[in-house]
Formats: sequence, structure tokens, C-alpha cells
Amino acid sequence: MINENVNSSESKKLLIDRRTVLLGGAAATAAVGMAGALNLETASGAGAATKVLKVGYVSPLTGPLAGFGGADTYVINSLASVLKKGVMIGGEHYEIQVYLKDSQSVDSVASTVAAQLIQHDKVHIMLVGGSPDNCNPVSSVCEANAVPCIATNSPYESWYFRDSPTKTGNYKWTYLFFWGLPQLAAVYKDIWSKVSTNKQIGSMFPNDADGDAYQAFFTPAYYKSLGYTADVQYGYTDGVAPGGFAAQVSSFLKANADIFMAVPIPPDFTTFWNEAMSAGYHPKVATVAKAMLFPSNANALGDLCVNVCSEVWWSPTHPYKSSITKQSCQQLSNAYQKTTGNQWVATLGLNHAMFEVLFATLKKANSVNNAAIVKALSTLHINTIAGPVNWNSNPEIGGKALKNITVTPLVGGQWRASAPGSKFPYEQIVVTNMGFPHIPRGGNVQAIKYA
Repeated sequence: MINENVNSSESKKLLIDRRTVLLGGAAATAAVGMAGALNLETASGAGAATKVLKVGYVSPLTGPLAGFGGADTYVINSLASVLKKGVMIGGEHYEIQVYLKDSQSVDSVASTVAAQLIQHDKVHIMLVGGSPDNCNPVSSVCEANAVPCIATNSPYESWYFRDSPTKTGNYKWTYLFFWGLPQLAAVYKDIWSKVSTNKQIGSMFPNDADGDAYQAFFTPAYYKSLGYTADVQYGYTDGVAPGGFAAQVSSFLKANADIFMAVPIPPDFTTFWNEAMSAGYHPKVATVAKAMLFPSNANALGDLCVNVCSEVWWSPTHPYKSSITKQSCQQLSNAYQKTTGNQWVATLGLNHAMFEVLFATLKKANSVNNAAIVKALSTLHINTIAGPVNWNSNPEIGGKALKNITVTPLVGGQWRASAPGSKFPYEQIVVTNMGFPHIPRGGNVQAIKYA
């Protein structure tokens, strides 16, 4: 159960875990400590904004998807002065207050806290990321309550077909900026082509929002059209216990699959990969979406992460700048690492970009009216630290343009052991930039080597 009550002794310290965190506005925020606490001060009357615009933010701050929410408090704190300054809307000055809630990596909790933000906190607009497991339920709640929502960090098929691949999204109030499976397929195909293999693929998809979308796209017939033969294993439930991947490992060994592809949650890939190594399943190429996005996932595997590939949504070497702070990607990464002591993560750039989209939308709408906000979103075109966000350009599914979606840049990366003396043991470098030559590569694709 979510506890939103804070006793008097905690009036200036609100813990993130299972509680609302109010950031920005007139609140003076301190840096987030290792315990995940924020020190907040009550706004004084002097200099306070005439009006307040409330922004809800649902994130998986705890649980198996916590990697997706790891940079959120930093992003919000880093923009504290911008949020306090606020924005002029319709000739009036609005401070921006951000209400951050933890979904605990549970879709039902994400729905519950989103409803609380709308019905209790009366937020004007919602921000959400944290994979489709977090993004989809929040988007659905916003649709049901006619609240504008800016979403990211979910492949657009996983988000659009949020109930099942047979249903369409029909979103009105939610707008997503992210990449889709055609972009991911192009990245992975290029990676596969760089290593000599037998063109046998073993792919493994869970029965969650990502798994549903991936298995509908990456079918045996699709792989065959590319010149590959595939053993597709679909339908396991997230949260597999040790030893629970025996059937998949056995099947991939039997298929002699030189290429492995999957979209597991992080703990499940750690379980699978350790079992695969123990059983002697040693693919030459592993392209692992979702689970191998973050340094924490690489560190959990140790040297077994080396040369495992993943998609790269954003990195310090991307050549973009923030429309709010004017920081480059490298500068944002450096500031994050210096402040938190943690290694950069891809969500840092995308979640910062959500606030760029938020500010640009409010200025364009020049109103806090819900209909005016979504109208402004529908034609917004802005260059962000995550690349161009342009809802005038939409992808298609089945010949239908998806007006609520715009595609962001996607390249491919590979985990490597860091150079001696580095603070962090492993680093992800860009190894394929097909379609985005302005995003520099840090090296070439290499086959996985086993001791």
C-alpha cells in the first residue's frame, strides 16, 4: 500500500520510497543522497509565484525496473532553478511543481499512483517513462481522465498495443517520443552482419508488454526474410527463479544458435546468462534489449557482460544540446557522474528531454487548458538533448500514421571492460550508427569471447 502521509518530524524530509516527493516550484531542493532522500523547504509568501502548475511524474524508483528511474531525482534536482523560475502562460507567471511517485516496478501500482496524482494532487499534466511496464498503465489512466501525458522510454509498438497486439492504442491525451521495432531491427541486423555466424538465432520473449510486441514483430517468418533461421521461445513470466530457463537454454543449444536475442527484465537476463554459461551455450553474438541498458546490469554479470550488445538510446557522445540548459550530452553526463557518483545511463538524456518537451509545449499552448496542451503537443517540433522530437513526423503501422508518436534516434552499443584506472569497471560504446552517421562510433562490433 502506498503511504503518502508524512509526520511532523519529517516535514522537511520526504523519502522517495513509496511516498510523494514534491520538487521544484518554490521548494529549495538539496542533492539526493545515497539513501534517496530530498530535503525540502516550505515556500515563503515573498516572491512566490502567482500560480502553480502541477506536473505528475511516475517512475519505477524501486524494484526490478529501478534502473529506468535511477536518474530521475537527479534530472529534477538539476532543473530546480528552472522549475522555480517557471513559465509565462497566458500572460500569467506559473511556477512548476513536480510530484514524483514510485511505481515500485509494478503496473498496478503505477496505475494507482497515477490516479492519485490526478484525483488527489490535481496535476495538470503527467510525465512518464520507465519502460512499457510503467508507461502503459500510466498512459491508460491519463486517457481515462483526459489528462495530457508526455511519455518516453517505451518502444512505440509496446506502448501503442498496450493491452495486446490485437488492439490499437487510440490515444488522444498521451504523446510518446521514442523509437520502434523497425529501428531496433535495423540496429540488430547490422550488428549480426558484422560477425561470422551460422545465421541461427535463438530469441526469447516474456509474456509482458515488450514481449508481446517483440514476438509479434520478430517472427520466424521475419527472421527468414532476412536470411536467418530462428528458434523463438515465447511466453515465460517475468521474475524467473534460478534454474527456470533450462528449457530455453536446452532449445538454443539444440538449435546451435550462434546469435541470441531477447528483451528480458534485468534480473531475468542475469539468471538466464549465468545458466547459459554453465550449460555451455556460448553464442557468438548476443543482442539484449532492455536488460543490458544500464551499468548496474553489466556490473551484475561481471566479465560475462563483455561484448554483449544492446540498443543505445542516448550517450555522452551524442551530438545534441538541451534547449533548457544548453548543456551538451557530454556535459550533462559529466555533471550527473560528478553529482551522484554513478555512471551515466541512457534514461538521463531521454528524461531530461521530457522536461524540454514540457516547457516547449506549455509555451506553445499558452494555456493550462488540457485541450490546448494536447493540441500544442500534436504539432510540436523541438531539438532536445535526446535529438529531434517532431510530432509532425509519425511512423506507420499497417499503413496508418500514428499521430501520437514520433521516432527518436537509435544506434547500437556493446559492453567492454573499461580502460585501467577508470572509476567504472565496464562501459558501453557505440558500435553501429547506421542511419545516424553524426553519432560517432567508439569501436567495431566484436564477437563474444569465452574463457
